[in-house]
Amino acid sequence: MPLNIGSAFTNGVRRVANRNGLKLILGYVVLGAIWQIAFYSAFVSWIDTTDIPTSELGLPTVGAPFALLVVGAVLSLLALQYLTIVALRTFVNGHTNSIPQEYFTRRSCEVDC
Repeated sequence: MPLNIGSAFTNGVRRVANRNGLKLILGYVVLGAIWQIAFYSAFVSWIDTTDIPTSELGLPTVGAPFALLVVGAVLSLLALQYLTIVALRTFVNGHTNSIPQEYFTRRSCEVDC
């Protein structure tokens, strides 16, 4: 079965360019920013314990305890994975205006799993 790349790209853009697509993209941006800042902050905090200078790294960081930064990075990474599952369910089933509640809470399986 050949893959028509032009058709796949067009259909993908069409499925993302709607209300649900914008909501999910916004969710990815927010969660991604939280993850990046928590990860960078934890990394810089860890680097501070070594002899490596951190003044020239230029990474966005926040001042918080190392353990809190690591927990925040892990939780936001898990939230990004959860959002990916919701996005896949939404786009595969073609919902454009609202995301059905069961996509957030239920294991979605149309046929015998």
